[in-house]
Amino acid sequence: MILAIHTVFLARENILFLEEWIDYHMALGFNCFYLYDNSKVKRSGGCHVKKHFKVGQVNKYNINYGEIVNLSNDEIQVALQDIIEKYQGAVKLIEWSPKDSKGVVLFNQSQASRDCLKRMKDDGVEWCLNIDMDEYLTIGWGKKRSIIEYLNGLPKNVSNIHLSQMRLLNRFIDLGKLSVEQTSGRKTWPKGHSSKNFYRVNKTTHLGVHNWSGSGQQLRPDIRIICFNHYNMKGDNLKQPASINNINTEIIKELNEKSKDYIIKKSEFANSRKNDE
Repeated sequence: MILAIHTVFLARENILFLEEWIDYHMALGFNCFYLYDNSKVKRSGGCHVKKHFKVGQVNKYNINYGEIVNLSNDEIQVALQDIIEKYQGAVKLIEWSPKDSKGVVLFNQSQASRDCLKRMKDDGVEWCLNIDMDEYLTIGWGKKRSIIEYLNGLPKNVSNIHLSQMRLLNRFIDLGKLSVEQTSGRKTWPKGHSSKNFYRVNKTTHLGVHNWSGSGQQLRPDIRIICFNHYNMKGDNLKQPASINNINTEIIKELNEKSKDYIIKKSEFANSRKNDE
């Protein structure tokens, strides 16, 4: 069974976290990743347009990753290619540089989802999860459950799982540890707010960033069953932070062991920041 994840990303913003994100979802049972590299983007849109947003430097949460990731564009591309090769065909890198009538490269995440849907139907992918690289799927609130185990427990007519989110501190807050080791955040979030979709590919007819249409039943499960952690909050957003421990400790242990051999180690950037201070 081919179980895929599709995402649109900027290499500089995500290069420090890419291996952890892939390894974590592989531990859940995903075995195919479609990475749409939008690093040449010049203009974004929708919710991404904010006063502090600067393409390639500052994200919409006002994190200056361009300053933190002190690597040249060539160094980032070499590291990205090395990471892709490391996973021996499980990770597919697609340049995503759609342009407007003036030739300006756009973000256009919805169009990317539709493009990927066609690819996955041709490739025989059975299920796909559409998430960003600062989002991590969780199943069973801390239990070590696989995605196949979860899918096998669904009614046969289910074609879409509409996932709610829990928001936690930003990945850049503490580069000395894994993103999934962060436990400060909001335990509850309005159901349906910026939800993401996990869907049966051959039953899907249309995809957007947060919406889905196709044949079959759509589920909206409780976050204690399945949801995604969104590591995007700044410390000053958390007036009363909750302690969220929904990531399986065995997976965290596995990731910490693997991280010793990661091509780019986050801790090195954490140490350089401390030295600069």
